[in-house]
Amino acid sequence: MSFKAVAWTLLAAMAFAAVLLFNYWAAYQPLSTLAYSGIVLALCGLASLAIPFPFLGIRKRAVGARILACGVGLTIAALLWPAPMIRVAQHRTVLDDVMPEYQFSERHSARIHARPGQVMQAVRQSTFGDMKSLLTLLKISRSLVAYAL
Repeated sequence: MSFKAVAWTLLAAMAFAAVLLFNYWAAYQPLSTLAYSGIVLALCGLASLAIPFPFLGIRKRAVGARILACGVGLTIAALLWPAPMIRVAQHRTVLDDVMPEYQFSERHSARIHARPGQVMQAVRQSTFGDMKSLLTLLKISRSLVAYAL
């Protein structure tokens, strides 16, 4: 097996590992994966445009320019692709009445290594002063409301 084949195989394995890692942090979203892949490809093309990487088989700057163009094109295509519309099947909250159709949703979770009783006790004992980011967000919200008036 040639050095070039090993280098490309290693690069493909690293890209696949990056997609799996991205999937670990967030549910698999193909358009986001395409957008980030396009950005990485464009950066690799830009680097190859400056200094061609002969160990990857890129010996001319024109190949780097093509890689850059493909990365930019892939990123633009992923960003301009329309997001799917999701309809609420059963109205459960007021938000479902106001927005029965939406395009994006998120779900967050955190694993806490404690018994449920301990977690509830910690939640009940916490105050707004303990939450530094909440105070910052409330200050921003207050300044925006004051600016709007």
